[in-house]
Amino acid sequence: MSLQFSFAFIFVNHGLHLGRTVEKLPGNKTLNLYLCCFSFQVVESIINCLNISSDPATFIQGAFPEILEKTKEDFFSNTIIILRECADIIHERIKDIPCITYPQKPEGSMFVMLNLSLLEDIDDDDVEFYMKLSKEESVIVLTGVAVGMKNWPRVTFAIDPPSLEDGLGRIKAFYQRHMLRRNKDFISDQFNAC
Repeated sequence: MSLQFSFAFIFVNHGLHLGRTVEKLPGNKTLNLYLCCFSFQVVESIINCLNISSDPATFIQGAFPEILEKTKEDFFSNTIIILRECADIIHERIKDIPCITYPQKPEGSMFVMLNLSLLEDIDDDDVEFYMKLSKEESVIVLTGVAVGMKNWPRVTFAIDPPSLEDGLGRIKAFYQRHMLRRNKDFISDQFNAC
């Protein structure tokens, strides 16, 4: 019978990433060490994201029926009001970003899908978009590839309105740097015609 130990270490360092090391111990015991090194900013960002929108733990999911039963109707009404407000915010703010299109205003969901076909240096790959957006603007979206819709990443709006406004502003800044040259010229011509 072998005994296996797993330890996780997070070192605040200079972005150096180390992989898994396996050490054999006497008596056929295995020691797995997972060494992950992140900069302070990365760790802080992860913690902040978990504070904004985190899935509930399994034991909380088991408690949901009783929680829902004992929750007052006002809570649900207020949640719907906030989601409507966020749907309106995302609908209006995306209009301000010329190279983003999406099929329709959300009515029964908590996310929108974005079309990436108008971006200049995203080589038909929403994973590349995801990586660049997270690196340049510290905004995380769900890739379309993950849900079988290549180049249609999903942006959730089930967060508080100020965080949504901030995230959309960052996405707008990203798109302004990466939109196709022909779109930049078209937009410039539209403003000059006014």
